[in-house]
Amino acid sequence: MPFIAAIPAALGTTWATIGGVASTVAGIAGTGLGVVSAINSANAQAAGLRNQAAAARYNQQVAGQNAEAVRAAGEVAEEQQRKKNVRLLGAQQAMYAGSGVTLEGTPLEVMAQTAGDMEFDILASRYNTEVQARRWESQGRFYGFEADRSLSMADNAGAAGILGAGTTILTGASRALSGWNGGGGSSEYQIGGRPYLR
Repeated sequence: MPFIAAIPAALGTTWATIGGVASTVAGIAGTGLGVVSAINSANAQAAGLRNQAAAARYNQQVAGQNAEAVRAAGEVAEEQQRKKNVRLLGAQQAMYAGSGVTLEGTPLEVMAQTAGDMEFDILASRYNTEVQARRWESQGRFYGFEADRSLSMADNAGAAGILGAGTTILTGASRALSGWNGGGGSSEYQIGGRPYLR
């Protein structure tokens, strides 16, 4: 151990100076780890937000497809109902004709009322179909807004990581310089017999 104790004396330094340098090096290493941590954390947050955006875009597409499917099913149901209505009106007319009633006056009014009721039912069904389709479209727009918001937040997280890393660098540099300079005071020390100010 006397050999190790003699090293600072041979260099003209003190253990305090070596300790200060070691402390500064450790501070710089800690700053480096802080920078890496800030960037990694921001990247992980941004990746999570981008995944959320991708899921929201998928949901937006599904909602759009559901709206199209509802409309297509509504058109098919309307066409089937119209065909059924034509058959029912034909059967009603045949019943009147089979019973010897002429299609004038009350029987004609009953048939007209029946046709009007049938058309009203078709229009009500069309309206309900459109309401359901628009709900899907509205849900799709919500998912689109959610995706845009998540992407914006991902961009902000990346920028925050860069700013956090920069702040860590500046704070670490300030601490390192402060530690190297003895907290702002100046004192003289020697390295290799040459005086230096701290």
